[in-house]
Amino acid sequence: KRCLSIHIPRGDAASARYLAREIFEYQCYATQGLEVTKGDTVVDVGANIGLFSIWASDLGARVLAFEPQQDAYQALVKNCGGRDVVARRVAIGRDPGEALITSYRGASGLGTLKPS
Repeated sequence: KRCLSIHIPRGDAASARYLAREIFEYQCYATQGLEVTKGDTVVDVGANIGLFSIWASDLGARVLAFEPQQDAYQALVKNCGGRDVVARRVAIGRDPGEALITSYRGASGLGTLKPS
């Protein structure tokens, strides 16, 4: 096992622990057949705090990470510092424009354009 110190938005500890366990301990992407090799370019849309970006960059990929929410983006930049990750604070969608994202304290990964 390795130790990974990550920055998280305030109140997001439980969510971050869950994601870290899924990605690094249970290898959820690898077990679903996602293969990332050295020299690949990976696009992480909705990168959140960057855990998938870290996983892919640790395998030797260059990562383009996009995250529109300010708190999650700031954590993404801190978490991916020193890695081959280019982070941008933008949303990716079919049409150009601006939209309001509803976010939830303690669950930055659940931001949505269409709250229930």
